[in-house]
Amino acid sequence: MRITGLNHQGQGVGRSADQVVFVDGALPGETVDVIVRHRAKRHLLAEHRSTLLLSPDRRRPPASWPTAAADARCSISRMAPRLAGKKTWCSRRCDGSAASN
Repeated sequence: MRITGLNHQGQGVGRSADQVVFVDGALPGETVDVIVRHRAKRHLLAEHRSTLLLSPDRRRPPASWPTAAADARCSISRMAPRLAGKKTWCSRRCDGSAASN
C-alpha cells in the first residue's frame, strides 16, 4: 500500500479500493505491507508489518536512544513533512468554518 499523507494524529494515510486506510508508523512516500485490524464504515485501521519502500524523510534514531534503536521498526522522520501535513489538515478544516464566523 502506498502512503500518500498523514492524518492529524500522525498516522500514515493510504487507500485500499474505495476506503481510506490509517497506518501507525508509516510516512508519506512509503510503500508498506499491512494487516487490517479494524473495519469501520468509512475507513480501515491497519497494522504496519513491513516497509517495502522507505520515505526519504525517514531517519534512524540517534545511537543515544538504545531501546529505540533496538526496535527494528523504530525510526524518526524530519519534522517538516509532519508539520506540513498538519498545516494542510488544519487549513482544510478551518477554510469551511472560517466563512461561517
